[in-house]
Amino acid sequence: MTMRGLALLGFVGVTLAAPSRDPVLLQVLDSELIALVRRESDDTYRIEEVFLGPRKAGESIRLPGFDLVRPRRRGPDLVEEFRPETRILLCLKEPEPTLRRWFETTGQWADWAHDAEGIAKLRESARKSVALRRKWEEACATPDETERFEKLWPYLWSPNYRFQLRTVEQFVRMGETAGPLLAKRLPTLEHGQRMALLTELGRIGSRPLHDALVVHLKSLQRRHSAWCENYDGDPRKVFDDWNDRPDEPAIIYGELYYGLAGLVDFKDRADLPYVRSLALWAAHYRFKQVCDGALNGFHLMPDGANLRVIEAIMREFWTRPCVGNELLAYDVMRALETHRIPEAVPLLAGLLSKNEVRDEARGVLQQIVGVDLGPTAEPWLAWHRERKK
Repeated sequence: MTMRGLALLGFVGVTLAAPSRDPVLLQVLDSELIALVRRESDDTYRIEEVFLGPRKAGESIRLPGFDLVRPRRRGPDLVEEFRPETRILLCLKEPEPTLRRWFETTGQWADWAHDAEGIAKLRESARKSVALRRKWEEACATPDETERFEKLWPYLWSPNYRFQLRTVEQFVRMGETAGPLLAKRLPTLEHGQRMALLTELGRIGSRPLHDALVVHLKSLQRRHSAWCENYDGDPRKVFDDWNDRPDEPAIIYGELYYGLAGLVDFKDRADLPYVRSLALWAAHYRFKQVCDGALNGFHLMPDGANLRVIEAIMREFWTRPCVGNELLAYDVMRALETHRIPEAVPLLAGLLSKNEVRDEARGVLQQIVGVDLGPTAEPWLAWHRERKK
């Protein structure tokens, strides 16, 4: 799983600004041409107003096969007729697209209106969106990196997720400046703001940001332990019914999951002891997705000491699975495939009973042992017992 916070905002418990419903605003950073046009012939359209791009009013643009089609989730697409008063707002990545179905391509989008009021709304949306893009580009061009960080900071909380993504990329480019500044602000952020950032911290980098993230993760563990002391029920069963879970542990769960993803992205092997201890702690409290994050870290940073933790995760979540969020054999296999050492043989042999990863497990076992001992676990376990003698 790709663990990018801005791509994982579906996690229950995240509170962020509602995404923008203005399609032009969503497209504006990816567009090379934004223009209002009217139809001249079947494939030719006359530009009436250009909001962005190198074209000029009065020029023609060819749109082969373009129709006024509004896709619908249910039922056939809605096809509207062209009228003399129809005006179309185009947001194009390429000046002259040749793809027939525009709505299936990222960065190519169109909307239209058949009356003066609707056309005025299209114009207003285009002007506001382009003005925001200009301001964002101006902030990106600020020479001093500290000043640039401050100017870009508000765009990180834009309801338009593409502005969020591009702003994070700017922070990644100036990591040694952005990292320490983010480290100071991390403790003061709201839950939703942290959730939008945590998975990106490793890519942004810098030692102060790394250390601030570790401090935050440890504080979350203490916070959950304190919550458990005042909880009347069994803390290990809090997430058995996700729809009925208390808010506090859900918030902690989310930040630990996203935060561990960010920590793993630092790829600092000195973090492995903490990652292992966090994974065991998470397995105890059945924070299953936190354990998923640990498995990803073990894949990236193999170490013999990881094996006992991988085994503990397997035992916990295969003995009592999380309904609807089961531990996947693929994720375990991915963690183990980089541990090509004899000590991994018993765990890999245990995966031979999992049809979805059986062949991969056997292949790694063969590389460790040097010969193929077959499709069942016992010959491999016998080899391991003999080797220990």
